[in-house]
Amino acid sequence: MLQKSNIPNWTSYWAKKNSIPYYFFKEVSSTNDAAKAVNSQLELELFLAESQSKGRGTKDKIWLNSDLMLSWKLKVNHSPQPHTILLMSEALKQALKLTWPAVPIKIKKPNDLYIKEKKLAGLLIEAVSEGNTHQVIIGTGVNVFSAPKPEFTCLQDHLEIPILKQKWTGFLSQWQRQIKFQIPFCFVKQ
Repeated sequence: MLQKSNIPNWTSYWAKKNSIPYYFFKEVSSTNDAAKAVNSQLELELFLAESQSKGRGTKDKIWLNSDLMLSWKLKVNHSPQPHTILLMSEALKQALKLTWPAVPIKIKKPNDLYIKEKKLAGLLIEAVSEGNTHQVIIGTGVNVFSAPKPEFTCLQDHLEIPILKQKWTGFLSQWQRQIKFQIPFCFVKQ
């Protein structure tokens, strides 16, 4: 079994290789809080942590530590619409399915990903707007190698071969493409 710390390290490696600005924390209250605290106008930034002391999901539910705790912070043209959470959940699902097609991942609306009847991942979308400047923060927790509770699952348990660095970084590239594809639809009123 690979150590939990490989995922943050591999994710940092991927961000650096792709010239994506990122912040790496050993521990932080939450990656979304860290993203909101940084005042920048960059197109894309990543906020990554090994541990969160106050991770949360929608409706202020507590999010337990997972192998991947990552927030994407994107500069956007408009404030996102409520259906953004569904689109970003779909982006994560598609990236996982394109990387590991045999894994039966489904979305439990509005923001959780499941394998069979167990939770694999959760997302929390937050918007930051100041005048005409808008940013969307996509907080994500994914159980890659371990599950924090019996009602959760991890990705590795549903694969026949170990997740290695090359496959993981390929997944991150696919996820970034899926976000870029979905983000324009986040501003269309439904």
